[in-house]
Amino acid sequence: MAVRIMVLVLLIALSGTYGLLGARRLDLRVEELRELRLAMKLLQEQIHYLHTPMPEALQLCAGRCRPPVQVLFRHSALVLRQRQGIELNEAWLEASERLAAASNLKAEDIGILKQMSGRMGTTGITEQVRLFEWLEGELRRQEEAAETERASNRRLWSYGGFIVGAVLALLIL
Repeated sequence: MAVRIMVLVLLIALSGTYGLLGARRLDLRVEELRELRLAMKLLQEQIHYLHTPMPEALQLCAGRCRPPVQVLFRHSALVLRQRQGIELNEAWLEASERLAAASNLKAEDIGILKQMSGRMGTTGITEQVRLFEWLEGELRRQEEAAETERASNRRLWSYGGFIVGAVLALLIL
């Protein structure tokens, strides 16, 4: 009987933990989108106002933002420096994939970054400014959508895990 009670308590604890982790992922996505938006603003300033070469601008952004967003900038800069002949869009796409694997961002968040890759660094300053403004608007919309999703689903994840665990425990009894 004691073993059975321990198993039931463990089941409730595990499902509750899973729910809490789901709620935390919602929080992290909002934070990562905000961090990404601010880092892109910094990159825009480095390119537009200070005319910093792209590898240095990317490295500077990597130094000023937190993981996992840092992966995007650090890996892009590293690829541009180490691989002769590689273009910025290739480095950016590769770094975007790494960011997708390391973060809580959704496919549509990463898709916005990938859309930008083809036009980054290939046009004049005015077009680059427009590109960064577009990107900031898109990231802001994604951040607002993530915030709305978090507001509506956080409690569901937090409490839902424990409730599912309790229901499963009752079914086992």
